[in-house]
Amino acid sequence: MKLWLRAGLALLALLPVTGAAVAQQYPSDAWYGVLVPARTPSEIVARLDRGIVAILKTGDAREKLEAQGAEVIGNTPEQFATVMRDDIRKWAKVTSRLKLQMD
Repeated sequence: MKLWLRAGLALLALLPVTGAAVAQQYPSDAWYGVLVPARTPSEIVARLDRGIVAILKTGDAREKLEAQGAEVIGNTPEQFATVMRDDIRKWAKVTSRLKLQMD
């Protein structure tokens, strides 16, 4: 499932200089998603997807989200799964390269 809000360059301008430099070296979008349990029937996933897309297409919802600096991206559940997989791979490489560990 998906509800993808991408933080645009307008938010990047609010970062301190060092934050902007790090953001250039490790570009990333902040996104939010609606997830369902594994093996949820495809009919249910499709119904939820249609409902979420309908809400995101309303002017009121879009305006409120954009006022918070979000860019509303309506993609398919498959596209959203690809975004998540790509981000996991990207950040796994970054944390490995920087030798970061969770406490």
